[in-house]
Amino acid sequence: MLDYIVTQTDKYIESKPKDERKALGQFFTSKGTARFMAGLFCVPHRGLIRVLDPGAGSGILSAAVIEAIDKLYPAVKEIELTCYETNSDVIPLLEANIAYVQHASRIKLTASIIKENYLLSQSDDFTGTLYAIKKTQK
Repeated sequence: MLDYIVTQTDKYIESKPKDERKALGQFFTSKGTARFMAGLFCVPHRGLIRVLDPGAGSGILSAAVIEAIDKLYPAVKEIELTCYETNSDVIPLLEANIAYVQHASRIKLTASIIKENYLLSQSDDFTGTLYAIKKTQK
C-alpha cells in the first residue's frame, strides 16, 4: 500500500521543479520515515480508530499508519481519517491516494480532506476562546 503511494508521490515530485516545491514548502515524508513513525503509534484494540493528519501532503504518513494498523491490529474494523491540506496542486494526488488506500485496505476507511491550515483552524484553542462558536467557511 505504502509503496504505491510513494511511487505516485515520486511521479508528482518529478513533475514539479524543485524551486517551485521549495517555495511552497513541499517536503514529502520518505517511506522509511513514514514506516518508522507509523510504528510509534499505540493503537487501541477496538473497532474504530480516528486518525488526524494535520499536514497530509500526498498522504504518505496516513498510508503508513493505515498499512500498519491493517497488518498489526485485526480488531480494528474502521478508520476515520481526517486530512488537512492547503496546497491545491497536491490535493488531487491526496484524493487519488486515499481512494487507493480505501480499496487496498481490509479496514473500512472513511476519509475527509479539509482544505485549510490545521493550525489556523484551531486558533480558538490558542486564543483563550476554547468554547467559542467557530465560524464555518463557505
